Amino acid sequence: MHKSVRRRDESARKALATFRSV
Repeated sequence: MHKSVRRRDESARKALATFRSV
C-alpha cells in the first residue's frame, strides 16, 4: 500500500510539473 501511494504521488507530481511547464 505504501509503495502504491508513493508511486501515485510521484505520478501526480510529474503530471502537475508537466501541466505547469506547458
